[in-house]
Amino acid sequence: MGQGQHQYALGTTAGETHGFGALVRQHRRAASLSQDVLGERARLGRSLQRQQRARLIIRMWRYIHIPLAYLSLLVIGFHSVIELWKMLVLHY
Repeated sequence: MGQGQHQYALGTTAGETHGFGALVRQHRRAASLSQDVLGERARLGRSLQRQQRARLIIRMWRYIHIPLAYLSLLVIGFHSVIELWKMLVLHY
């Protein structure tokens, strides 16, 4: 194999235990990463996903909230005009 290529066979040596854990250990050793570093990378990945999901929720909320705010101002304004008309014209 050339440099930078990885062998993806499980249990490449006779002394290694076959299985997924052995494969992870092999790649971790090849990349010189500790369990703490792998855990931190996983936490950062989950944090980024939550941040992207929150950004999408906020964007969608804006698309809903802004038209509803304009509609409520329109209703309040219409109600104010009707109340003013009743007060001035009908003397309520």
